[in-house]
Amino acid sequence: MSRVLEAELPKRWGLVQRWKNTLIYVFVRLAAWTVRVLPFSVARNAGRLLGRLAPYVAVRDRHRAEDNLAKAFPELTTGDHRRISKEMFLHLGTCAAEMVHIERFINGAEKVELTNENRAVLDAALAAGKGSVIVSGHMGNWELLAQLIAAAGYSITGVAKPLYDPRLTRWVHRHRSAFGHNIVWRGDDGVARELFRALKKNGFLGLLIDQDTKVQGAFVPFFNRPAHTPSAPASLALKTGASIVGARIWREGRDHRMFFELIEPPSGDDLEQRIEALTATLSLWLENAIREYPEQWVWLHDRWRRQPDSTDLRALDLNTKTRA
Repeated sequence: MSRVLEAELPKRWGLVQRWKNTLIYVFVRLAAWTVRVLPFSVARNAGRLLGRLAPYVAVRDRHRAEDNLAKAFPELTTGDHRRISKEMFLHLGTCAAEMVHIERFINGAEKVELTNENRAVLDAALAAGKGSVIVSGHMGNWELLAQLIAAAGYSITGVAKPLYDPRLTRWVHRHRSAFGHNIVWRGDDGVARELFRALKKNGFLGLLIDQDTKVQGAFVPFFNRPAHTPSAPASLALKTGASIVGARIWREGRDHRMFFELIEPPSGDDLEQRIEALTATLSLWLENAIREYPEQWVWLHDRWRRQPDSTDLRALDLNTKTRA
């Protein structure tokens, strides 16, 4: 059994914090239940309404999003940054309502499924029998992407960071795994073993690389700035011989579209250099997808929080446009 999923409430919580977090947990569960009993069209409109209100409530988050947009798109105006930020909140509100009604997407009520072209890429990725690493980011309805792959009959394992409240972690786990998406939680024993096992069974391993987290990584260009990027996808693929696939999902009106692409790994004798080069390629692939629909990426994370020292910085080619 997962140590993360069996965790008790942190002992460091005082009485006030315990009650506060309990109220938050109850509110989240109650809000999700309320949205779930609503007709889907009403629920989605409710999510959009919350998304419209969010920028005026979460002011600090809105400012962070606008600051990040200014870093990524210096050629745009302040008004453009503000508009994209508001559209992002609207998108996230819609995504939240959709995930509460996830079964509608799985059973076909919303007519969202993998196309023949999607399946052809995924089948080709598994053809060698060594599994495949799917790389994506927090764009479109990224939670839906993994669920749809699992619902199509593919084995897919993802890695997630536990939430601050173990009760929320358990609730999210039940929700994510209900339709066949296998979740491995950071902090559990044997995480690396589970990842290798997923590939050994010729399954997919889904990893997100668009946040600066406390994992091994490399500084590679992202929107013409150095960004510390997880290198595990590249490392796993190159060390095991697994194929690597870039994946994206985006919204077009009420519909969702998916795109998968096999990424060719770099050649060479130096494994570390190949890992860094492949990480840079994957980061650029994701950046190009974000540029197409910037309002559908989560700009709330401090993506450029850590920066390399001057020696590493001189070695980086930040002109991503010439490599696109």
